[in-house]
Amino acid sequence: MENLGVDLSIIVPCYNVSKYIQKCINSIIAIEETFFKWELIIINDGSTDMTLEICESISKENLNKNIKIISQENKGLGISRNVGINHSNGKYLWFVDGDDYIDSSKVLKMLEYSISNDLDVLWFDHELVNENYNLIEKPKEDLKDTLSTNIYVGSIFLKEVFKKSCMVCMFLFKKQHLLDNNLTFEHGVYFEDILFTPICIDKAERVSLYNEVCYYYLIREDSIMRSRDK
Repeated sequence: MENLGVDLSIIVPCYNVSKYIQKCINSIIAIEETFFKWELIIINDGSTDMTLEICESISKENLNKNIKIISQENKGLGISRNVGINHSNGKYLWFVDGDDYIDSSKVLKMLEYSISNDLDVLWFDHELVNENYNLIEKPKEDLKDTLSTNIYVGSIFLKEVFKKSCMVCMFLFKKQHLLDNNLTFEHGVYFEDILFTPICIDKAERVSLYNEVCYYYLIREDSIMRSRDK
């Protein structure tokens, strides 16, 4: 029987990322349409460059894809992600940054693993790239090769498996888990992921690691710590 629901909502807040947003969106719309269904929700957070125009152009060229574009005055990353949650229909949510990109070939297997194991939170691997999209060596503490891929209660996962990274873009979250625990992003704080992600994991009943690289995180030259509009 065909699954007519949305299994995955990919939420992309973007602010003045015209240089990067096309690669980001193209990596998402390359996901195959199979039994699993996905939607792309783009939150244009008051961009003053060509970000919105690029998003609208790609959307018009891909009318067969489930793409929503929401424009708002600049409110920051946390509120933009919350807007995405409120407009999402997916069983699972993935927060992707507008200057990063994903490995579309890994998404369906990652989603299947999450659904088949009824996970509340899934952690997956990533690579770092520079502005020429060449790989950058990851810090040793980011390496996941030796970590367990068993399913854990969230509090145990934090103690026995989880390492350094709290970046929300490297996780899938079951939407119902966020709703049941009233989990949203804080507004007006830097690195709100550091607050959001550990709480989501701690409150989860089923958490696991999918040890495949699914995400490419861009280290921008204009900031030491990856400057974001907040």
